[in-house]
Parts: sequence; C-alpha cells; structure tokens
Amino acid sequence: MTCPENKSRAIVLARQCQARLILLHVEEFSSALSYLFPEETTEIERRHVAEAHRLLDAVVAPDDRHGLDLRTVVKSGDAADEIIFTARDERADLLVMGAHDRGGLGRAIGSVAKRVLEELDILVVIARRIARTSPIRQILFATDFSESSRIGLHSALELSQIMRSNLIAIHAVDVDIEGGAEAAVYLGEKRLEEADAKLQELKAHAPQHNFDVNAVLAEGSVADTIIKTAQEKSADLIAIATSRREDASVAEALITDSPVPVVVVPVGELGNEKSPANMPAA
Repeated sequence: MTCPENKSRAIVLARQCQARLILLHVEEFSSALSYLFPEETTEIERRHVAEAHRLLDAVVAPDDRHGLDLRTVVKSGDAADEIIFTARDERADLLVMGAHDRGGLGRAIGSVAKRVLEELDILVVIARRIARTSPIRQILFATDFSESSRIGLHSALELSQIMRSNLIAIHAVDVDIEGGAEAAVYLGEKRLEEADAKLQELKAHAPQHNFDVNAVLAEGSVADTIIKTAQEKSADLIAIATSRREDASVAEALITDSPVPVVVVPVGELGNEKSPANMPAA
C-alpha cells in the first residue's frame, strides 16, 4: 500500500475507526528468474525487500504517526496471494487498496483487486481516484433490495456508527423506455413510489439506527446514477453489498468510475457478512 493516496485514506479510516493500521507492500518477482538464477534472485529479493521496508517506514510522516497504532509489513510473492494471506493472518476487519487499469483492458478493476474481492470475507475499500482524503462524514449505501443487499445494510449502518457518519440508503430505479416516453414516465413514477415504500420498510426494520433513504430515477446506467447521486449528496464513500451468487457488474462499474472510494461488503453463501462492529485492524 505504498500509493500515497491509499496510504492517506487508510490513515484517515484508521483514525476515524480508532483501529490498528497495518501498511502492507508486496514485492513481486519473476518465478522464471528464480528458477534460472536462484542465488542471484535471492540476493536481489533481499535487497528489494530491505529497500521496501525503508521506503514504507518513510512514507508515513511523523505528524501522521502521532496517536496512530501503526505497523509496516513487507512481503514478497504474488500480490493477490500475499494480500489475502496477510489480511487473514492479521485478522483484519477492513482492507484499503487501489484498483489500477492494466494494459488495454480499459474498464477493468484489475486482477489483484478482483481476486481479493472474490476471496476475502471482510470489508474492502477500493480507492481508484481520490480527490480528497478528509474524514468520512457521509456514506451512501446503494441497495437493489436483494437479500445480500438487505444484509449488507447492517454492516453499512455499523460502519457509519463507528465513523460517526451520516448514512443514506438509495435505490436507483431503472425504467425500460421501449414502451415510449409516456410509458417511461408512468412506470418511473410508479416504480419510484414502490422503491420508496421498500426503503421506508428497510428503515423501519432498523429502529435503533437513524439514516436517510432516497429513491432516484436512473439516468443512464445504474452505476452512473449512483455516482451522480453520491456527488449530489456530497458522499465521501459509496457502499455496496455483493454475493458470489449475484451479478457484480454494478459493483465493478462503481469501482471503475467512482471519484470517491467504494467499500464492498461481502455477503457469504449463508448470508453472514463480516461485521465491522469490533475493528481492531484495518
């Protein structure tokens, strides 16, 4: 996690959650070179790891370290493997990482981020482009009313409580306009009413929490509408729940295009998502 923006976001989240922060950097080496030149490669790896330790220690300024429970870790190997292993070994509750486009893939979240999201059962914050690293004051949770989304809302609510942030639960209503403009207007109004009723029902089933709800009409794709709403609501973070059983295309589009970090709440096969209520490590 040597990227300055990700480091800054991780520090902000750790402070806001009063969590222990582990900064991880993975040095990747060619397995082919290791096979052909084992002794030389071992020495090169040793020097690279030592230099990575030095740089990682220096990346956090003294002012940032004040009052922060911080530890740095350097691993060598496959990036996805080491991130997943370290998160599990450290019993992390939340992972902050970037998602970078590689080669000519264009709209892709990156193979490392994709594997991490598929295999880890903890909250993962993906930060692609960060315009600011101020504290999280406003969280926007996008729900499609699926079972995993209903379950994920509880994690989003707990996260907002830990961070002392406001939460807005929204649903983007997608209207098929094949029936013409008049039909689209009628269907849009009807589905907005239905979505608002469902959102109010979600809120009623969480009486111990106070959060806002908002049904919006999709303009373009659902992901684009969520991002636009987040900007209108001045959201600092977008949250969305995913399940391996469901289509993750909206989540991937959010990660790819969102100007603010996206936290992905994984929901297991049995519907038991990882709760962030006790967050000792991020």
